[in-house]
Parts: sequence; structure tokens; C-alpha cells
Amino acid sequence: MLAPDGYLTGRAALGLYGLDDQVASEIDVVSNDHRRSVRYRQQTICFVASPARIARARSRKRQIGSTIGRVASPAQALFDCLEDAGQPLMPSEVIRAMRTLGGVEPGQLGRLDAMAIKRGSPSLARRVGYCLEGAGAEPSNRLRHLARSNNDYTSLGRIWSRVLDSSWRVITSTSKEAILAESAV
Repeated sequence: MLAPDGYLTGRAALGLYGLDDQVASEIDVVSNDHRRSVRYRQQTICFVASPARIARARSRKRQIGSTIGRVASPAQALFDCLEDAGQPLMPSEVIRAMRTLGGVEPGQLGRLDAMAIKRGSPSLARRVGYCLEGAGAEPSNRLRHLARSNNDYTSLGRIWSRVLDSSWRVITSTSKEAILAESAV
């Protein structure tokens, strides 16, 4: 499933690193080619066909059950969660994972900033910057500039009401104060 180039990412990868305590009902796998989703016990394995993402991804070989497979690095898993708005984590979950990661591997948060700049997407820069700032990290000036390079707003997480954050031009469902309080739990 992961061979030769695919890698496990998203909530499942974050769980393997102890950055998320939720059981993933959907397991995200980035692969070179399109494959149909597969049901395995209580979980659905979803394949994201993205050869470009595989080429730039940072992954590590890890023991997954009785198999050794490629798993996105912690920063890559967070980046993939923020890049793919299809199965988003809640902003509080991303910020909590970033705080935990920053306490264990501080350099990983700087990688997120650099990855967003390299990707060149203003909407992704907004998501990354908003969450980095919420986690207590200082986003770079280059990331801030990229995030403000157009006047669009970008959604972050599942949206059931609209709260606008004008500093990062992000749309969330609750205020930044509520998200930060929830991420501290």
C-alpha cells in the first residue's frame, strides 16, 4: 500500500508521534497514483494521488504494526493537514499538536514556516501562520508577506459559522481566544 513511494500522513501519522490522541477513522496515504479507498476494520484508508507531494515530502521509516512503512515527519504530517482542506483537523487540534511538537523538536516548527514559503500558496501561508502564532511560535516576515499577498480569506477547519481573523485573513468557526483555550486542554 505504501510501497514504493507512498507515505502515511494526517491524523494517523500525528497519532504515531503522540501528537494527536484521537483515533483516526480515516487514514490518509499519499501515493503516486489514484486508488480507491479501502475499508479496513473500523477505518477507511484514503489515498491522495500526488506525485508532487511525494517528491517534496519528508518522511521516516517506522514500524506500523508488523510492517515497516514510510510515515510523514511530524512537520510534514501537520503541513499535509493544513494543505489538504478536504479532511481538516480543527484549528485547536493543529495548535495543540504544534505546541507539543515545539516542546519535543523545536526545529520542526521552523520547518513548517519554510515549507509554506517554499510552497508559495498564500492560503496555505495563512493557515500555517495562524496556527504557528497560536502555538506561540513567531512566523517569519516572509510567511506574513506571502499570506498577505492577496486579499482573499482562507477557511481553517470545518466551518459552521463565520469568524474572520483579519490579521491572517483566516475564516474559523470560533474566535481565536476560544480556539486557544480549547487547544490548551
